[in-house]
Formats: sequence, structure tokens, C-alpha cells
Amino acid sequence: MSLLNLEPGGVVGGHPAVGAQLFLVVSGFGWVRSGDDAPRSLAAGEAALWQDGEVHESRTDEGLMAVIVEADSLEPLAKRERTGGTVPGTGALRTGPRRPRPRDCPPGVAR
Repeated sequence: MSLLNLEPGGVVGGHPAVGAQLFLVVSGFGWVRSGDDAPRSLAAGEAALWQDGEVHESRTDEGLMAVIVEADSLEPLAKRERTGGTVPGTGALRTGPRRPRPRDCPPGVAR
């Protein structure tokens, strides 16, 4: 487990997950992308879950802090029952209440 603090404008470039990886945003706002999929927005209380070998990246305009959990396998206990299900797109799970989104999302980012 590690804590990632991305300053405004920060980017973690595309790389394959080494095992299952949970990216849980605890403060701020940013975007994640898996493979060639369109970027998806994530705010505090939301997470992305990537599987072993899945190429992914993350970035932020305003800054964000995220807890990263890596393991051989990860399976959310309340994937749909209490979290509201998945965020449209690959891998992203809604782990908390829906938050308002900034109106200035970059082109191509789902709101």
C-alpha cells in the first residue's frame, strides 16, 4: 500500500499494473484511463480497479491524493450493493456518494 500525492498538473504516465491495483482518491479530483479507453473522472471517495497487466494512467489539473493498494488479486466486497455500482467505463468503481464535477473537464473526458 502506498500514498500518492500528485501536485496540480501531475501525471503518472501509462504503465502496466503489476498485480491487481486499487487507486482510491481520498482528496482532490483527477482522471484515469485504461488502455485506449477515454479518460474517466474520479473525485474523492471514488476509485479505479485495474487487473494484472492492464495498462493505465492517471492525471490531475488541481491536485489529488490517492491510496494505492496492490495485491495478487483484489475483489471489492460491496461492488454494487452499497456503492452505486461502477462508473461508466472500464475498471472505475463508485465507492462513495456522487460528487459534483468541475465544469471545465478536458475534451473527451466523461462528466
